[in-house]
Amino acid sequence: MTKKAFLAAVLIVLMAPFASAQASGGATDKTVAITNARIIPVVGAEIAKGTIVIRNGLIAAVGADVAVPAGAEVFDAAGLTAYPGMIDGYSSLGLVEITRKRTRESLEHVLCEPCPACKGRGVMKTPQTVCYEIFREILREARQFGSDKYLVIASQMVIDLLLDEESTGLLNLQEFIGKPVHLQVDGLYNQEQFDVVLM
Repeated sequence: MTKKAFLAAVLIVLMAPFASAQASGGATDKTVAITNARIIPVVGAEIAKGTIVIRNGLIAAVGADVAVPAGAEVFDAAGLTAYPGMIDGYSSLGLVEITRKRTRESLEHVLCEPCPACKGRGVMKTPQTVCYEIFREILREARQFGSDKYLVIASQMVIDLLLDEESTGLLNLQEFIGKPVHLQVDGLYNQEQFDVVLM
């Protein structure tokens, strides 16, 4: 167990009686002092080597020159840092969730487009998204079955994209798996439908 984990476990164990006493309306006369800790306060400068005194479940004193009360249980936190009730205080975790402000386009808008069949009330995957799904499916089947060659059956839009903009990706995939990939258009497939046939 690391020193940080040990100190965290000790603090949890020590705070449990305070929390239960406060929840039940009772009082406890326990005093705890955490000494030699690097303290990052909510307001003010960092304290390089300070003391935190906890009395009856509440922080009573924090500072570099705080005296340890008589009868207090003392924990030496040399080399450890105390933060004011937060974990990873230097991260931006939660800021986007709190503000609810979208910083970029949603994943649905990137991967999908309005459905022409329902006049935009729904969405369907873009041909480019379907191309990437085809690449993943070919890789999955190449690892699992190891066929001699592959046939991709898809809509005209997807096949055209595989032959034009995604042709480099298709060539790289063929080189990676060491097998040829053939393409075939099926007019009955919508742009989200495709099949990868092992040959």
